Amino acid sequence: MDGDAPTLDVSTLWRRFSDELVRFAKSRGLPAAAAQDLVQTAFLRAHRALADGTVPDNPRAWLYQIVRRLIVDAHRSEQSAQRLEQRLAHLPSDEDEAHETGAVDDETWAVVARTLPWFIAQLPAESRDALRLVELEGLTQREAAARLGVPLSTLKSRVQRGRKKLRALLEGCCAFEQDARGKLTSCTPKGQDAPCC
Repeated sequence: MDGDAPTLDVSTLWRRFSDELVRFAKSRGLPAAAAQDLVQTAFLRAHRALADGTVPDNPRAWLYQIVRRLIVDAHRSEQSAQRLEQRLAHLPSDEDEAHETGAVDDETWAVVARTLPWFIAQLPAESRDALRLVELEGLTQREAAARLGVPLSTLKSRVQRGRKKLRALLEGCCAFEQDARGKLTSCTPKGQDAPCC
């Protein structure tokens, strides 16, 4: 294998390893469709790395390493979305007041919570990483700055810019209504192909 490593291309790797990598991803708890998507993402990363001059000593082990990292990220995002959904579900509320003010229902909160990681993933890398740590993993900005190895002021700027970009993405997908106190009262997708659907 070492002899032909420099001439590796992603289509050769795909033919040789994609099926077993999908089985591996499924064995780690991913549904079939998610496993397929994850392996395709892994091969996109592999393609970029090969184009940048990476020459793996062991292509199979290298691909497994990429897939393992993506599986960890996928599980972390799922857990973060669940934690966010739980936090939103346990916000203090009065059912009668909710009906009177038209407050957003639990199902709408759940949709917003589940899709937030998807929207964050669409952001540029710096904003995405900062928001993922602060908004999804619950780190303080100081902890997130230390994790990313940047000054606290830099992290704060990234979070602020990221929140603005995230809001623009969300508002491009859904129409949000707020009451006089700024509380979310409704969330309506702007089209059937909106990601939040």
